[in-house]
Amino acid sequence: MSTNQPIVSSGTPHFFKIILEDTLQENKLRIPRKFVVNYGETLSDSVFVKLPCGSKWKMKLTKEDNNVWLDKGWADLAKHYALKRGSMLIFRYEGNSEFNATRFDTSTVEIDYPPRPVEFDKFDVDLELQAHEEEVSQDE
Repeated sequence: MSTNQPIVSSGTPHFFKIILEDTLQENKLRIPRKFVVNYGETLSDSVFVKLPCGSKWKMKLTKEDNNVWLDKGWADLAKHYALKRGSMLIFRYEGNSEFNATRFDTSTVEIDYPPRPVEFDKFDVDLELQAHEEEVSQDE
């Protein structure tokens, strides 16, 4: 293998997680350490995870013992999409603390996504209104 070859990356970082029993019991998902080393400085205390169906889930990050976890909000997503041992998620980092995620079942096929409950849609609208109000107040 030639050492003169340039390194090529996809441009958008990805990682995947296979759901284990510990993840289900602890109600949090550890972000891989290598990802945190490379991109952790760009992550805020809260992140958004968006699914192909258009739903967007806000989650708090917890840092403990050199690990970073998707914590508060993770259990709601896991329950809604019926995550179980062996389910797999692929995360694509879009920057600005936003991830796109795709969920696969234990047969390795992407799932059909159930609609998001109405109370969560209201939560998203409230977040958008709050962000807009913050922009307006900063402009003044």
